[in-house]
Amino acid sequence: MADDLQQAQFPAEGLSSRLLPSMKSRARFISGHKGIPGNEAADEAAKNAHLLRYRTLTPSCYEEIKNLTNTAFETKWKTVWLRSIQLTGKGRHLLKIRDNTGQWPWSAHKNRNSETVLARLRVGHTVLRSHLYRFSIVEDSYCSCGAEESIDHIFSSCPYYAAERTTMKNSLTPLNVPFCLKNLLGGGLFLKPTQKQIVKIVANYLTSIRKIKTI
Repeated sequence: MADDLQQAQFPAEGLSSRLLPSMKSRARFISGHKGIPGNEAADEAAKNAHLLRYRTLTPSCYEEIKNLTNTAFETKWKTVWLRSIQLTGKGRHLLKIRDNTGQWPWSAHKNRNSETVLARLRVGHTVLRSHLYRFSIVEDSYCSCGAEESIDHIFSSCPYYAAERTTMKNSLTPLNVPFCLKNLLGGGLFLKPTQKQIVKIVANYLTSIRKIKTI
């Protein structure tokens, strides 16, 4: 009974006895600094420091200044970018994919054609008929299936690519990536290894539907 009471009062001591039976341990209370003249004086001095009318400025280190500067520039860059989209309308498609101007390391691809076509898809500047029709380059904006040939159409609904789309969805399932245009083009909140896998899957899809060189 006494041993149980001791283990209840000092669980760390009881645990160490069970884990290391060959070693003896004993718990002891150690009083705090209350009542110790030197510590009491230090506490009082710390409290009085808040009442001073002036403050001693400690110089910032290089890393701190660097981080603060980078944060300020990134914040300003994002503000200017969003303001530009509001004023000109340019960049609205990219804004649907991502809403920040930070690094995008998974946007790169080893294959130059894949990297180029993915960049076009993200900014919305493609040679799909819906885009060309805006500039009167083609007579209409329709896909051969009869629907408007847009970026979302070739990824989500064109019946001609149903089998390839199913393969793409099946490849995304083990990664727990919901199927939507934002996730497919790198705007989802996933870790870098997952983003790299998404890039490969999308590139394979575009290759299989023969659009990797025609977007």
